[in-house]
Amino acid sequence: MTDNLSKKLSLLSNQVKTDRLVGLEARVWEAISLEKHSTPLLGAVMMLRAASIALVLLVGGIVGANQKPSDPVLMAFSKAPAYSVMSMLKN
Repeated sequence: MTDNLSKKLSLLSNQVKTDRLVGLEARVWEAISLEKHSTPLLGAVMMLRAASIALVLLVGGIVGANQKPSDPVLMAFSKAPAYSVMSMLKN
């Protein structure tokens, strides 16, 4: 098994042409720098998302600020809500 593998690896190493590897890194970096990026479109999409989130938070804040306090018995997040399990057990 290892004999077969070493034969194939030696055949593979003989097929690699080292002249193609000269300057490979420079060619790769040049191709990366020439590649066009879609950054402006991505930036516009991200700004649109941020604007929509800001709008939702603004409208929610305005609506929440204009709400009148409700009956404290029905408040779910008060210190001792009327319908909590602990208050039901005490009665």
